Amino acid sequence: MRIFCWNPDQTCIGSIISGFGKMREMKDKRLLQDLGCILVLGLLYLALGYIGVGCPIKYHTGVSCLGCGMTRAWISVLTLRFGEAFSYHPLWPLPLIWLILFYFKKRLDHFNVWLFRAVNIVFIVAFVIVYIRRLADPLDTIVVFEPENGFIYRIILQFSNLIRRS
Repeated sequence: MRIFCWNPDQTCIGSIISGFGKMREMKDKRLLQDLGCILVLGLLYLALGYIGVGCPIKYHTGVSCLGCGMTRAWISVLTLRFGEAFSYHPLWPLPLIWLILFYFKKRLDHFNVWLFRAVNIVFIVAFVIVYIRRLADPLDTIVVFEPENGFIYRIILQFSNLIRRS
């Protein structure tokens, strides 16, 4: 995009407009790529749920992740069962808040990058605190630490049994 025109016959406004058009095309292409990735990940997640895997992290490791219960919480929100949503994951509103902040970060010149980083740190710390608290609660059946139920542990166990037999 050129602001200054060397050729007097060429209009500067035309150059600026065509530059913005190219920038818009690049943003649209990037948005389509992002939406495509989200769609593929969503379909993969649905396929894993359909075959009984559910959460891939918990399936492979036997350990719940920081966001464990988030999908069930959002399904509860969509069916207007907010109390149930908070029981599945008490921080269910934070991803939506983060997406809104991320959207406006790109559109508002005065949105401070440092403020966005600080919000990210606060959200991560909140997720870690809630995760540790839920792991420590013996009555919490959503967040679990059961590596012996994970796929990786079962594979290692099978290999160790195979080695012992030979």
